Amino acid sequence: MPQIIFNHTGLPADRSVEGLTAWRKAIEKVAQYENVAVKISGLGQEKIPWNVENNRQIVLDAIAIFGAERAMFASNFPVDSLCVKLDVLWQGFKIMVKDLTARHQNALFYENARRIYNINVEYPFIAPVTLKEKL
Repeated sequence: MPQIIFNHTGLPADRSVEGLTAWRKAIEKVAQYENVAVKISGLGQEKIPWNVENNRQIVLDAIAIFGAERAMFASNFPVDSLCVKLDVLWQGFKIMVKDLTARHQNALFYENARRIYNINVEYPFIAPVTLKEKL
């Protein structure tokens, strides 16, 4: 089966309780297909600054539904620069997954993208997941 990338976390635009419930049900259906991976990105909302609290549960739900081996972080830049700075976005992702194992963090930030996009590198790489004190 061909690899399919489910972009922008399935676009959870409706952040109401009902909207997020519908989003979860929809991505659960998509996640049933083992050849589908989710790219966690595109979480910006018009006229609402991006922050960890507004996006944490969506990110954690996507990882729980697809599993850490079929999810990867992405920036969606320059589009998301309308609502977040790049360093704030990446630090936010790091904060959201700080309680996951180092192996799962490395998968989300590096290894899954390398594997799924078939990027060959000649050296082993462990993505450093270092948190800043403040965003």
